[in-house]
Amino acid sequence: MASQIAERIRNALNQNRIVGSAALVLVILAMLMYTVWSLGYFGRHASRDAATPTKAFFMDEETGEISVHPANEIPPLLGKSGKPTVVRAFFFTASTNAARKMVFLQRYSLEAKQAMDASHNGQRLSPEEMSLVVRGPQVRAPEPNSPWHDLATLEGQAIVNSVSDLDPDRKKIHAVNP
Repeated sequence: MASQIAERIRNALNQNRIVGSAALVLVILAMLMYTVWSLGYFGRHASRDAATPTKAFFMDEETGEISVHPANEIPPLLGKSGKPTVVRAFFFTASTNAARKMVFLQRYSLEAKQAMDASHNGQRLSPEEMSLVVRGPQVRAPEPNSPWHDLATLEGQAIVNSVSDLDPDRKKIHAVNP
């Protein structure tokens, strides 16, 4: 049945080449317009990857207060005391969001934060500043007064990898975002 329909369409297009050419041009234009639209033109913004959150949890180290900020903010942010005490908090769960657990905190060194802020404002970074940005992330366990470690160190990696303590089956663990 489907082959008969395809055969009829093929015969109709062969008999009238102008209609066939017009149909081909319309299909190409439709594909081009969809591509341009999906890239953010014509007033539509390109969709973000579903795994990339637009909001994130942050915690004030002085008060322990959890807040929600745009995920692209660079911690540490200024806390209620006016000091840079608000850091990003990463929650994970192996069951439901109600059972979420804060696994680690993240911030950037002050030098890396300054370089990243300058980059976001359009300033070109020197090689030294770029190196600061790459080495800048620091993590620590959520327990009060636990030490900060550079993410690239063995200690930093151990803190991040402690997420696997939530469940031996890592496939069940997922991040909790606001």
